[in-house]
Amino acid sequence: MLALALSFAVVPAAQASAITYRTQGQARAYLEHGLKRWAGINLETRKYKDRFAFCLDGARSKYEKTHRHFNVRTSRTGVRRYHSFTCTLADADKLWHLYLVARPNGTFFIRNDR
Repeated sequence: MLALALSFAVVPAAQASAITYRTQGQARAYLEHGLKRWAGINLETRKYKDRFAFCLDGARSKYEKTHRHFNVRTSRTGVRRYHSFTCTLADADKLWHLYLVARPNGTFFIRNDR
């Protein structure tokens, strides 16, 4: 009986610790250098070689105004890390407003921030 009660207490704690946090610079670098395609456009072509991204924490996104908000973590060195971001990606003649969520493998889940 005690083991069953402990399992119910440990599972939510394990799920909470599985949330990945990244810095704003990591999100910006992923959009500028790691994103290969978006909205059916190949971002690796010569036309889209000079991408620029600007990211803020996800609490400022349109998506999190109506959905779950994630807390901010601060490292021992004072670096602020976030689980989600609202970003603007600009290149050539395109401008996208994106919502990013950090994944454990170093990538981000991306969707339009409408």
